[in-house]
Amino acid sequence: MADSKFLSKAADEREGGLAHANKKALLAISYGSGCGVSEAVVAIEKSLSRACPDCALRRAFISQRTADMYTMKSGLSIDTVAQAMDRLEKEGFCEVTIQPLLIMGGRTLDSATDAIMKYESRFSAVNLGLPLLSSDEDYEKAASTLSESVRPYAEAGTAIVFIGHGTEHEANSGYNRMAEALAKRSACIFVGTIAAEPSMKDVLRQVSQSKASKAALLPMMISAGNHASREIAGDRRDSWKTSFESIGYKVLCIMKGLGEYQGIQELFASHALKAEKLGSGSYKD
Repeated sequence: MADSKFLSKAADEREGGLAHANKKALLAISYGSGCGVSEAVVAIEKSLSRACPDCALRRAFISQRTADMYTMKSGLSIDTVAQAMDRLEKEGFCEVTIQPLLIMGGRTLDSATDAIMKYESRFSAVNLGLPLLSSDEDYEKAASTLSESVRPYAEAGTAIVFIGHGTEHEANSGYNRMAEALAKRSACIFVGTIAAEPSMKDVLRQVSQSKASKAALLPMMISAGNHASREIAGDRRDSWKTSFESIGYKVLCIMKGLGEYQGIQELFASHALKAEKLGSGSYKD
């Protein structure tokens, strides 16, 4: 896990060069983890900072629970979205662009948006960037990045399986869209989810039809954190790794979060830049 040295240093450098009358901030928000801020999230933040050099960079966790867990484990504090917005107002920022470090919409983004909307009248502009996968173009760009990244593992007889969290929210349909975009590039790439559809059962059936004898498992998550370690690569009986092995597949687990891919970082940065440049103070759907 990464510490906050980059963020505090970047923020200090940004603020030093900003005109006080029009201070602009870029707030990167993620669900959060009790273990802290991952290298994947820091890598995305650096990309955001390069894309919006006139903005002071800040970060916040969407989940109060994970923020509390982080404080309990580390003795350090990290802002929730509401706390970050309060802090930015007190520090005299006039314009805030919020970039969600989320793969797609859903309850997490809905919760963050509800918190953000309460601050619309307290700044001259509050602009909300889009999550990673928000348009056909986003899916195509992300699929291109991911299919290229797994090329070293895509030898004959190997199924490449990306595995996301999954959600009961209607946004879960994004996993099927991603699967379609990847399938156009390679018939050996599949997408599944831990908690929704496509399920592990669905993916096992699809992989069996491909005649593959090996499987490379990768998280379709921003960071390869606890969920990836337990549910995907863990030795527990119901993990994806164990389930594939139990029916005869040789399994390679590649614990690399989406935020570690340069193309994904750049896609997030393009959303932040678009939101910051629109600058109308309205929420972008």
